[in-house]
Amino acid sequence: MSFLPKNAGTGTDHSVLKRGIIANSATVAVGEAVGLNSTGYITNATAGEAMFGIVSGFSNKDGSPLSPSEYVAGTATQTDVQSVVADSDNVTVDKKMVIVETSEDKVWSVNVNGTLGTTADSPTATDGAIGGWIDTDSSGSNYARVLESTFTRTQTGDENFFVWGIDPDDTTRYLVSIANSLKKAGTH
Repeated sequence: MSFLPKNAGTGTDHSVLKRGIIANSATVAVGEAVGLNSTGYITNATAGEAMFGIVSGFSNKDGSPLSPSEYVAGTATQTDVQSVVADSDNVTVDKKMVIVETSEDKVWSVNVNGTLGTTADSPTATDGAIGGWIDTDSSGSNYARVLESTFTRTQTGDENFFVWGIDPDDTTRYLVSIANSLKKAGTH
């Protein structure tokens, strides 16, 4: 399951949507964390590196919806868009784009690879603790969850997400927001 928007009680969802061209041969899905490759195209996020944001949708180079044939077979229909595999020449030919939520204020509920509270000082369902940092599970190639073993309360500035504690509606998930964004890193 992917990153799910969660800003209960704020009165606003803090949305900041941006578009970018998907890197050649990259596969991205709604609800996954993404970054930019060295040439400025969207690719999967990497633990410990600045992020672009969380995928919220797709478009063609003109901003129109993609046709149903452009999604990964078996994962999407015209009304249920989940993932896209870019062709090997996407950046010069098709230019399929991803719509990304880039706000550092938006809070997300996210699955965790591992058991919550098993890493030193990480929040548990019973302690109500907030704070700390965690990375996307890029080592497991699952960009729609975070990796419990990367939790730390000593920020280096490289961690992908800030942890707001346990999701009160699903105690198997953390609440997080983007901590290491491309904007903060000075990368555009």
